[in-house]
Amino acid sequence: MVSLITLASSLFAVALLATAAAKKPGAGKWLETTVSAADSELLYATLADENAYKPTIEDFICVRVVEGLQMQTATSSKHVRQDDSTRYKFVVGGCRVRKEYGGRCFDSFFYPECGNFDVVISPDAKTGDYAVKSITVHKVKSKH
Repeated sequence: MVSLITLASSLFAVALLATAAAKKPGAGKWLETTVSAADSELLYATLADENAYKPTIEDFICVRVVEGLQMQTATSSKHVRQDDSTRYKFVVGGCRVRKEYGGRCFDSFFYPECGNFDVVISPDAKTGDYAVKSITVHKVKSKH
């Protein structure tokens, strides 16, 4: 017969697994979420850091408004601290600028090339610090 201690241990283990899974809903999937002030500040700070860009990025932007956010929680990573494994995909209204002007746009300045952009930032595998992985023109999806 199964002892009461063995049964209780098994139930406790299952409860722990369920709790761990509940803390990371949608791990690996992009989920639409509300943009917080902390999320916006993370975006501005990462864009303003000239050393935080993937070497292949050639277009740099400043941001006027954050219009949307999707988040993706990594399932696991050997190189990135687990508490910093979230990837962010921002939809922003912004303008193309030189690299040194990345971050938040100046309200009093005229920018000739503005539009909507998708900006992906995620932790760098080596340092764990957030880095800009891509900046692309936001494509509006047709409702047809």
